[in-house]
Amino acid sequence: MSTTCLYAFALSAAVGTVLPAAPGAPSQTQDILDRLDAADYEHRQAATVALLTLRTLADNDLVALYTAAETPEQRHRLLTSARHHLLRRLHGQDAASHRGSLGIRHKLVDAKRLPHLGQPAFHVDYTLPGFPAHEVLLRGDLILALDGRRFEQHIEALSNRVISKTPGQTIRLTVLRAGKTIVVPVRLAGREALERMYPKARQQGQTATQPVLAEPYRRQWIQLREKLVALGPPVKTLPIKLAGPSRLGNNPSQRAGDKPDQLPSTVRIPVAVTNVGQEAPDGSGSPK
Repeated sequence: MSTTCLYAFALSAAVGTVLPAAPGAPSQTQDILDRLDAADYEHRQAATVALLTLRTLADNDLVALYTAAETPEQRHRLLTSARHHLLRRLHGQDAASHRGSLGIRHKLVDAKRLPHLGQPAFHVDYTLPGFPAHEVLLRGDLILALDGRRFEQHIEALSNRVISKTPGQTIRLTVLRAGKTIVVPVRLAGREALERMYPKARQQGQTATQPVLAEPYRRQWIQLREKLVALGPPVKTLPIKLAGPSRLGNNPSQRAGDKPDQLPSTVRIPVAVTNVGQEAPDGSGSPK
């Protein structure tokens, strides 16, 4: 097992080195957009994570960034950030909770299936936008310990430990990711807010990739998404050249000398950006 290291994108460290403090001047806005569309995938991911963790990012900042965005990659990643910031703000306005929440869908992995670790772990199926895990955990992460304590082999072991904490409290998750062990600090949200925003999350099958938002959160997200998408669609189009009609046209019964069918020489097919994932209007699209 690799040496434990501190998670690189904690807010105190990441924002200052990955992105400017806030998108203000045109040069800062362009710098953020350039990083969201960098040639290297890891750099694009780092820039997205930094936007997710940026607590000072306001709605008008997101609108300004999206207005200036020129590529589908930039727009997809800004939509991901916009959804998270909106939902985080909305659940923060909910009534106070006395139980903590991470905002993940997870399953227990038996210790027998992890002989190289010698312990059970919790596999992250996905994280929920608006909640703290969405900023720091990835699908496929294995959670090994909470505040340095490993878990007993029980399906509710992680949930029980998290809900025993209070919202606003910071915990430290030991996570195995891509063969490396990292320690991730997470500031917990409220359990009641999670249950109101995603009431059917526990009922969905293992094949689900994202639970549907409850109203009115879903409606507010759709309104914001439509406002942003109206500034520029988060898809690109590919020109597809079609072969011209044959001398006999497209109708097998057509005779030589008849006017051939008229076909457009080029059509444009909308294509989603595959390495980010198409956003579904209700927030149930694939994760970013």
